[in-house]
Amino acid sequence: MPKVKKQKTVLAKSPLVKPAKSAKRPPDSHDTEVQRPRPPRAWTCSSVIDQQSAEAVAKLLAAAETRTAGATIKSLTLAPHIVHKKPTFAVTCETLKHLPLMQLVIAEVGLFEQHGD
Repeated sequence: MPKVKKQKTVLAKSPLVKPAKSAKRPPDSHDTEVQRPRPPRAWTCSSVIDQQSAEAVAKLLAAAETRTAGATIKSLTLAPHIVHKKPTFAVTCETLKHLPLMQLVIAEVGLFEQHGD
C-alpha cells in the first residue's frame, strides 16, 4: 500500500475580500465647515413596544376621526409585524383608557401650540 503524503493547507487571501478603508479622512486646512445649530429633537418613544403602541393609537384615532371601519385594537396590536404582541396590546389599552385625561393635560399645558417669535 503506497504512503499518502499529507499536504499543508495554505489559506490564500481571497481576491473578493478587500481590507476596509478608513471612513474618516484626515482634516484639511481647506475645509471650512460651519457648525450649524441642530434643530430640536422630535418626540420619540424609547422602546419598540411604545413605538408600536403609539402607531396603533394614532391609527385608531385617525379611523375614529374619519369614521372608517376596519381598525380595531386587536387587528392593530396583534398583527404579524408586531414584535411584542401582548405588551403592545396592554400599553395600547392603557393609553386609550387614559386618553381623555391626557388630552386635557395637553390642552391645559399648551404642549402643541406654536409659539410665534
